[in-house]
Amino acid sequence: MAMIEVKNVTKSYPIPKQKGRLTVLKNFSVDFDQEGVTVLLGPSGTGKSTLLRCINGLETIDEGDIVVNGLSVRDKRNHTRICVDCGMVFQHTTLFPQYDVLRNLTISPIKLLHMPRKEAEEKAAYYLDKVGLSGKVHAKHNELSGGEKQRISIARALMMNPKALLLDEITSALDR
Repeated sequence: MAMIEVKNVTKSYPIPKQKGRLTVLKNFSVDFDQEGVTVLLGPSGTGKSTLLRCINGLETIDEGDIVVNGLSVRDKRNHTRICVDCGMVFQHTTLFPQYDVLRNLTISPIKLLHMPRKEAEEKAAYYLDKVGLSGKVHAKHNELSGGEKQRISIARALMMNPKALLLDEITSALDR
C-alpha cells in the first residue's frame, strides 16, 4: 500500500466575477510510496501547490479521495493525524510572529505529540543546528531574513517526525 494515494481527484475554484469554475486538478490519480523522493515539476498554475494542500487537508476536494497512511482526507476527524504524518513547508513562510524561534519549533510537538518541553527544546536545538541557525533560538519573526524563516519552517516540519514531507518550492527564499 502506498503512503499517499490520490484517487481520481478533481479540485476547482470559483472564478471571481464570472460564472463557472477553474478546474485545477481533473480526475487526477497518483500514488506516493513512503520510500524515496518524488518531485512534481511543471509550469506555474498547473496544480502542484493545490495538490500538496489537498493531500494535507488544507483544501477540500470536489471529487475523488486522498488517503494518507490509510486515512481519508474527506473525513475531518483525520485532519490532525494527517497533518502530523505529512509535514508541510509552504512556499511562503508561515511562522507565528508573536513567538520566538524556539516557541515556533516546540509548540506543535508539545501540544500535539505531548512531547516533554525539555525534549522538544533539545530537539529544536538539534534541528536549528542542522539548518545553520543555532544562534537564532530567541529571535523573533521580524528579526529574520526570508531564507532564515524558510529554514526554520523546514526545522519546524521535521520536529513532528513526519512520515512524509510536502515541500512547496522551499528553496525559492533560501539565502544560503
